[in-house]
Amino acid sequence: MNGLSESSLTTYVPDTTTACCDATGTVIKYYQNTVYPAGNETSPAYGRVVCQYLNGNLQLNGDNYYDMMDGLMSSVSCYNADGALVASQANSWIAYSQRAGSPVDAGVAPKQLYGAYVLAGAQLTIRDGVSSSQTYNYIPDTFQFSVYGKFCQCYKLRHKR
Repeated sequence: MNGLSESSLTTYVPDTTTACCDATGTVIKYYQNTVYPAGNETSPAYGRVVCQYLNGNLQLNGDNYYDMMDGLMSSVSCYNADGALVASQANSWIAYSQRAGSPVDAGVAPKQLYGAYVLAGAQLTIRDGVSSSQTYNYIPDTFQFSVYGKFCQCYKLRHKR
């Protein structure tokens, strides 16, 4: 039901070409899913939304840190019923394997972590032809490493097409 006592169909289409199993072999993860609100592939009444996620099994460049980025939102793209892109958002992520040795003294040697922690690095958004970007900084001035992943600054830029 759609809240007005009428039925409403929403179709979810996982992309099987991007699917893989988790380490247990019992959970299938789809790295791209398409949603058709009140419609389907042949009749997208209100368009579609395509969500893509990072596939840790495909990242072979060393920045994945034990599959910690696996499943994080990579991008979202919204299309109207005619198939035209109307909005999108792309995310980037940073894995930190070291942290500052002291939260107050930048001269203290960094601490090596047993693994890593992942934080948002940047976001690019496009809506109605206007793009904006945000970058996130977790490293305080005068420091070379993050202090426990504490958020420091966010830089926003707005661009016109």
